[in-house]
Amino acid sequence: MARSDHHLEEQDPVDRLIARGVPVRALVALELGGVEWLALHQDERFRLCYYDESGAVATEEVDAVGLVLRAQELGWTAMRDLEPGPNPWIFDQAAYHVLRGVHWYASATDRTDEMLPLGFPAALLKRAAKQQEREMAAARKARAIAEKAAARSRRRENREARAWLIEYSAQKHLDRARSTGQQLTVGQARKTARGLVDAAVARLNSRKQE
Repeated sequence: MARSDHHLEEQDPVDRLIARGVPVRALVALELGGVEWLALHQDERFRLCYYDESGAVATEEVDAVGLVLRAQELGWTAMRDLEPGPNPWIFDQAAYHVLRGVHWYASATDRTDEMLPLGFPAALLKRAAKQQEREMAAARKARAIAEKAAARSRRRENREARAWLIEYSAQKHLDRARSTGQQLTVGQARKTARGLVDAAVARLNSRKQE
C-alpha cells in the first residue's frame, strides 16, 4: 500500500472526504448528519437519477465527491432537521434508496409511496406499482367497511334515541292526562308522542338540507 493511501485511511473520514476534493463550502451547506454519513460511506458506489434538460430520465454514476458537486449543479439543497447521527437522506429534492450495494439519489421517481428512482429496473418498478395498487385497494375496502359500520352504528343510535324520546314523551302525556282527569290510553299516548317526535326529526332533516 502506498504511503499516501495509508495516510488517507488514517485520517478522520470527513477530513479524508475533503482531501478527495469536496469543497468545504459544499459540505458546510449540508446537514452534519448527512456529511457524517457520506464520509463513512465515501468509498462506496453512488448513482443519481434525475430529469435532464429535455425532460428525459437520466442516470449517472458518481463517487462521493461527484455526488456533492453534481447535487449542487442540479439544484438539490440540504435536507434540514435530520435525526441526530449519520443519515443518508441528504437532499430535500432527492429520495434515497440502496439497490444491490449502490446508493441512489433520485429526483426522478415513480408515483408510489416509496418514491423509487425511475432508473431502477423496469420489473422492480412494475412490482412496486402493483403492490401500491393492492395496498390502495385494501385501504379503500377497509375504509368502505368502516364507513358502513359507522353508518349502522348511527342508525342504531338513532333508533334507540327515537324509541327513548317516544317513551319519554308518551309518559309525559300520560302524566298530564292523569293530573287533569283526561282519559288517555298508553297506545294513544305513544301514537301522539310518535307523531311529535317524527315531525321534529323531519323538521331537523329539512333544515340540514337547506
